[in-house]
Amino acid sequence: MTAAHASSPATADALMRELQMSQPDLLDRLVKTVPPMLPKAYRWVGEMEEIGEFVGGSEGDVYRGLAKVYERIEKSIASDEEDIETLRNFVEKAKK
Repeated sequence: MTAAHASSPATADALMRELQMSQPDLLDRLVKTVPPMLPKAYRWVGEMEEIGEFVGGSEGDVYRGLAKVYERIEKSIASDEEDIETLRNFVEKAKK
């Protein structure tokens, strides 16, 4: 089990509450865009790395970090799907 999953229920609930209160439009967008993104995550790894290199410096770290998130999703699809299930559960709960 990864560290993210060890704290996932409490962290996910806190994030959900915060997004509902302060960023409802972002939450709606996540609900719509995360499910179709999952099987295509592998495509975004290289793109985020390229953008990070283009931006450069510490500012590019955001994009390099996003590349790692997409890579983690890709690995989850190829193995235990733990991260995928966490994302799907978050989206389903946000729909309610």
